[in-house]
Parts: sequence; structure tokens; C-alpha cells
Amino acid sequence: MKIILLAAGKSTRFKSSKHKALHDLLGKTVLERVLTTMHALQSKQIQLVLGHQLPLIAANLTHGETYIEQKEQLGTGHALLTGISNFDNDKENSIEGILVSCIDTPLLRSKTLESLIQHTLLHKAQIGVLTASLNQPFGYGRVKRDGNEIIAIIEEKDASEEEKQIKEINAGVYFFNMNLNALKQGLNSLQTNNKQGEYYLTDIIEWAQKEKLSTIAYQCQDPDEILGINTKADFSECQKILSMRKVKELQTKGVLFLHPESQIVSPETTIGQDTVIMPNCILSGSCRLGEGNQIGPNVYLKNVIVGNSSSIGLNSYIEDSTIGSDSSIKYSHIVQVEIGSSCSVGPFANLRPGTKLEDNSSVGDFVEIKNSLISSNAKVPHLSYIGDAFLGEDVNIGAGTITANFNAITGEKGQTKIGNEVKVGSNSVLVAPLEIADGCMVAAGSVVTDNVKDENSLIISRNQQTVKKGWVKEKRNPQ
Repeated sequence: MKIILLAAGKSTRFKSSKHKALHDLLGKTVLERVLTTMHALQSKQIQLVLGHQLPLIAANLTHGETYIEQKEQLGTGHALLTGISNFDNDKENSIEGILVSCIDTPLLRSKTLESLIQHTLLHKAQIGVLTASLNQPFGYGRVKRDGNEIIAIIEEKDASEEEKQIKEINAGVYFFNMNLNALKQGLNSLQTNNKQGEYYLTDIIEWAQKEKLSTIAYQCQDPDEILGINTKADFSECQKILSMRKVKELQTKGVLFLHPESQIVSPETTIGQDTVIMPNCILSGSCRLGEGNQIGPNVYLKNVIVGNSSSIGLNSYIEDSTIGSDSSIKYSHIVQVEIGSSCSVGPFANLRPGTKLEDNSSVGDFVEIKNSLISSNAKVPHLSYIGDAFLGEDVNIGAGTITANFNAITGEKGQTKIGNEVKVGSNSVLVAPLEIADGCMVAAGSVVTDNVKDENSLIISRNQQTVKKGWVKEKRNPQ
């Protein structure tokens, strides 16, 4: 079997400078989601018919898909004819089967497509059409039947008032159980005698009727699957449906959602039982959460791995990071960070890429850390900046301390290496490159510029205190 995906249109109703197939839908683009579904069918070839923004879409085809350009958008029938123009039968009159769908239907399940194919083959039909029954079918082509046979598909703009009352609609997915020569013959028979002046793929049903070929419908059990993305409202609806599918699945596995309607959860997310998801959380991409965690409220996670019994809450943003068990994070921004077990982060911490917190370490309020290792039992409690640094075990950093890691003259970054059990007093500046030996203490307010190699040393770098008696009174009441 081969697969053709139609993706040449300009998507004018979507109103975006970027092709709708390239928009992020819960951690994957619409294109990625559709291709994942199609690859599950294990077809010989997946070919896209491209036009608008071809280079951008082609750059995202990374799993062996091929593409062909439709230089003129003359309708779906013309698009399919373009798509198969470089296909050859393996041998004369061979039948491989061709599945045709669109690039904007990310809710379709592979098992539904498999059912369409099997239903077509079982009834020995030449054309299988995926349909759905909708209470409000406005905008979709209506399916006219004679028993099990489809005799016509009427587009909304060409339908009579009577035909518009039909509830069964065309989902835009076809399986052609015929050789390429026959399919090309059918496509070449299409005419443009419609209000759009286009070659409608749906008109191939009329050709099949004349050729006494069988066209059969397979009605989708879940009408949500056939939703196509034409507008931003459609996009939001797709996101909602994808999310609720996953929420319902996770509920059966012991996950408690306190307000399911406010959650957004990607299909790739896994969550262990007894985890509680509080209101207004977004879990995007490939998130893996263990058992007994508490997430939220107001938490954004993307591609995050969490152990067991951790608490992540109160307006935290975490992306591309790992978090161990029994850790607590709140009001924090964390990107590309490794956090161990039994760690405490926040409130209002900013952990930037390259940061690693080992077990039992803590980062407090208004602390920024970048590209640094915080060893076990080390503490950076509050109001500090740690950049390009190594903090040993049991280190304590006083409030207001910074590592001055940037040389404004050379433009280079330097590393600060602090040994085990070092205590740094408040409002100190550690000027990199710098090393401080184990067990040392830095006096509050010190500016440390030279390496300290002797362990257990006291480091003081500040002016001697001066007291001028009566100075304030003299200034306020001059004689």
C-alpha cells in the first residue's frame, strides 16, 4: 500500500504566515502527528503533495517520506493526479492500494484507517470512503447512498436544500483498491463544472458508477476523528479533543484530575497512579511522571521526567528537564536542568540550561543559576546568581552572593569552583576564574579575586570599617 497526503493549499482561512501543518500541537507539529499515524500503517511509501511553503514542509520530512509539487492548486482531484504521477505499478495491472488523506487531520487514529482498508477489501469494493454522521454537517460534502453503495458525494456549495439535510458526511479519506492505470483514468475523467471551477476528487464516485465499480463507505465510530483544521478555532478544538482523550485514559490508570476541563495533556504523556493534577496545568510533549506526585495549580511542563512523590506547583514553568523523587518546586522557571531527589527549588528561582542539582540540595527564592553543578546538601537559599560554577557538598551561599563569571574585556566566561563545606557570607562577589579550597569561609561583603588553596581558611576582602562620631548631626545642623 502507498499513502498520499494532500498538503498543497494555502490555508487562507487559518490566517497565519506559517503553514498550518507546521504549528505546534501539544509538543508536536500537526505534520508530525499526521505522519506518525500514517507510519503506523507500515505502507511502502508516504508521498506528500506540496505547494504553499514547500521548502519549509519538505525540511520537516525526516523519516523517508517523499513529496511532489502541485504547481497549480486546481482542486483535490488534480492534487491526487499530481501525487500519483510518478508512481509505477510493480507489474502490469497489479493492485497495491492507495490511501489518500489530508495533512490537516491530526485526530485520525491508525486503527480507523486500518478498518477502512479492511472494510473495503472485505466487500471487494474498488473505492472505500471514510464517512461520519454529524448532527450539524454544515461545510462538509454529503454522502448519498443506495444501500451500502455510495452513489455520489455532494459538496456543500453545490448541494440542494434537500441534500443539505443529509447527516452523513465525507471525511476526505479514501482507499483506492485498484491499479494505477484505472485510478488515473478516473482522475482524468473529472470535470470542473462546479461553483469552484476545480477538479473535485469526490466526483470520482460518478466515474465509478459509470464504470460499474463498487464504492463503499466505512462510517467512523468517533466523529471527532475527522475534524480538519481550517481555522484557529478548529486548531483549538483539536487540541481540546486530543487532551481529553489522554485525560480519560489516564483517569482509568489511577491519575486524579481535580478539574479535567482546565487541563491540556499531550498524547505522549505518561503518569503513574495516585498522582494528582490540580487545575490549569499544561503537559506538553513527552512528559513522564511517576506515582504519587502533585502537579499544579498553574504548571507548564514540556518534555519533563519526574520521579515519585514530588510536588511541582504554583505557577512553575519547566521544560526539557528531569526531576527526581520527593522533590519540591514552586513558582520557578526551569529549562534544561537535572534535579535530583529530595531537592527544594523556589519560590521564584530561575534555573537555566546546563544546571544540575544533586540529591538533597536546595535553591531558594530569587536565585538564578546557569550552567552549574550544585552538589548534594549544598544550599543557595536566596537572592544570588551562580553562573558557570561548581559547588561542592554541604556548601552554603549567603544572600546576595554572585559569581562574576563574565570578563567584559575578553568576552570570555570563567568558572568558579567552590570546595566542600565552604560557607560564603552575604553580599560576596566571587570573581572567576576562581577556586576556593574545602572548608573555607568567606566573610560577608568580600570581593574574592584570587584562588585560595589552603583548606579551612577565612577569606576577608573588604575595607576596614571607619566610624566618624557625630558626623550625621554635624551635617544636619551646621554651625
